[in-house]
Amino acid sequence: MTAALEARGVAKSFGKEGATVEVLRGIDLVIEAGEFVAITGPSGSGKSTLLYLFGALDRPTRGDILIQGRSTASLGDRELALLRNKEIGFVFQFHFLLPELTAWENAAVPLLIAGMPLKKAKVLAFELLEKLGLGHRVEHYPKQLSGGEQQRVAIARALIHKPAILLGDELTGNLDSKNSREIYELLRANHRETGQTTVIVTHNPELAMLADRKIVIVDGSVQKDEKTD
Repeated sequence: MTAALEARGVAKSFGKEGATVEVLRGIDLVIEAGEFVAITGPSGSGKSTLLYLFGALDRPTRGDILIQGRSTASLGDRELALLRNKEIGFVFQFHFLLPELTAWENAAVPLLIAGMPLKKAKVLAFELLEKLGLGHRVEHYPKQLSGGEQQRVAIARALIHKPAILLGDELTGNLDSKNSREIYELLRANHRETGQTTVIVTHNPELAMLADRKIVIVDGSVQKDEKTD
């Protein structure tokens, strides 16, 4: 079976020549299709940088990232964008909802960009938001929603085009412990139902233990990689 994500000798540096900071140092990692993985570690360890590379939002300085078995090293920006838009759903710490759109309109954005008729996209958005506990909030604007509700809309937007891979970067970083737990339980339920490969970056060790596998990044290297069962 083809791995969902793979890092081969991946290094990432930032800065200008002569004053660079190496954030990732030769990462070798395989995430199999259908896994629920948490990447954790101290602030500045490189975990979010790795996630952005897995999400094709950036390129490594050295090494290669494979998405669904496809090397990204030789892909141009347009090809990379097409691969990303087809295969990956991304949820950020900050929800980045469009303030002028309602909850269902925000959730439907990927479908509308792909050319789906508005009526069909609306039906799918309503169905998904209902499933995520927001059936009574579909016509509300982001400013009318709580932080947890806004993040659920962002998750709906990431899931609505049924990507093979869901990535989340500190997606509960702005939520209290109760809402954080609810969001993670929601992702667990989605994973059990769909078998979607799910990779979450979190600084919270308790939330990391809710995943099936925990990867600890320290100073740009994998310090620990273990099953949580």
